[in-house]
Amino acid sequence: MTTIATKTLALIAALAATIALTGCTTTGFESHPSAPTASSTPTFDPADTDQDGTVTGFEQEQHDRKQPRDYTLADGTAVTISPSEPLPDNVKADIAVKAPVATDGRTDPFTDYLDQVYDATGVKVILIFDYKNRGHWVAVAYGHDEGVIDAKPTVDEAITAANTWNSASQYQIIVAS
Repeated sequence: MTTIATKTLALIAALAATIALTGCTTTGFESHPSAPTASSTPTFDPADTDQDGTVTGFEQEQHDRKQPRDYTLADGTAVTISPSEPLPDNVKADIAVKAPVATDGRTDPFTDYLDQVYDATGVKVILIFDYKNRGHWVAVAYGHDEGVIDAKPTVDEAITAANTWNSASQYQIIVAS
């Protein structure tokens, strides 16, 4: 084959390859781009807090604790509560009424009770009560084995002290009488 024929054949092959790679047709040399592919934006599970594509047991537990749930009052009615919002007054009253009575100087029944409240509501609570009905108002908080304030002579002083202790507003305060 001659050099001109070889160069012409190579040029035609290169042109055909270019047309094929760009998605154009050879009829009329009109441009027809290839069909767009669907962009695959990954969707993440909201429980996957570190967005690694895997939800660990801990991540699922933390996610579940933040979800609205039903709280059953003493009269059997259910109230839907959200751990990210203040507890309704009827739920606070129910928690206060169900609080154990301090009889032996230990906070164990209260800490156990506040664990149960947290499990039921997803809310951390400070419970203020009159210790042994002697005018010594104290406060116990979820996650703490001892009182979080010194005894106060009035409920108002106890609430003020509990609010000061709770300056980060992680807890909701409930007064049990």
